[in-house]
Amino acid sequence: MPSRRQFLQLGAASTAGLSLPVGARRWSPPILMVAVGGAAIRAVGRTLEVVVPTPGSLAIDTSYLDVHKALAHHRIHLGDGIGGSGGDPSRTRALAWEAQDALRTHLAGAGVVVLVAGMSGAAGGGIAPVVAELAREAGAEVVGVALLPLVQEGEKRVRRAREALVDLRRHTHGVMELDYGRMWDEQYGRPFSRRPWPQFDIMVSDQLVYLQMEIICAWEDAGARPAVGDVLI
Repeated sequence: MPSRRQFLQLGAASTAGLSLPVGARRWSPPILMVAVGGAAIRAVGRTLEVVVPTPGSLAIDTSYLDVHKALAHHRIHLGDGIGGSGGDPSRTRALAWEAQDALRTHLAGAGVVVLVAGMSGAAGGGIAPVVAELAREAGAEVVGVALLPLVQEGEKRVRRAREALVDLRRHTHGVMELDYGRMWDEQYGRPFSRRPWPQFDIMVSDQLVYLQMEIICAWEDAGARPAVGDVLI
C-alpha cells in the first residue's frame, strides 16, 4: 500500500509558491469539496462514501440530472434546463456569475476549498474559475483538482482542457493535475480496450481521500494551517 505522499504523487501538483496563512481562524468545516461537472460529481460522491471525517461538499452543474443524483451535502443547478450547456464555457461562466449570491453563501466560512473539475467540458472551463475567484474573495485557500481527458477523446477536447487548465491556475492558489491516461498507466501499466470510466472515478476518488488526509494531518501536526508544500508534493 503506497504512503499518502506516494499516492498523491500520481497527480502532478503545481503548487510553487503556494502557502496557507498561519494563525487564521479554525475552519468550520475545515475543508469544502466543490465538484463541478459530471465527472467531478461522481468522484466526489465516491469520496464522501468512504472518507472520515466527511468534508463539507457542494455539487454544481448545468445538468439537472447530474446535480440531482449528486451525493454532496449541497447542490446548485445552474440554468433552467434538464440537460447540459451544449459545450459552451462562456454560457456556463455567465450562469455561474448569475448564481454568485448562492455560491458565496455556500463558500462562506471554508478554510480550504478543494475544487474538482473536469477540464474538457463546459462546466470546468466556465464554472470552475468563477467558483475559485469567489472562494478566494471569501478568504479560502483554493486548491484545484483538474481532471484531464484521454487523448483518445479527441484533439478538440484535449486542447480545450489545456486552455481551461491555464485559466484555472490563474484563479486558484495551486492545481493538482489528474491526467486520466497517466493515472491508468501508473495503476495498471497496460492499454484498455474501452474507456473505463468507473475505474477513473475510483482513481480520482482515491486521490481526493488522500488529499484530505494530507491536509488534516498537516494541520494537526503543525497546530495551525499548514504550508501547502507539506500537503501537495
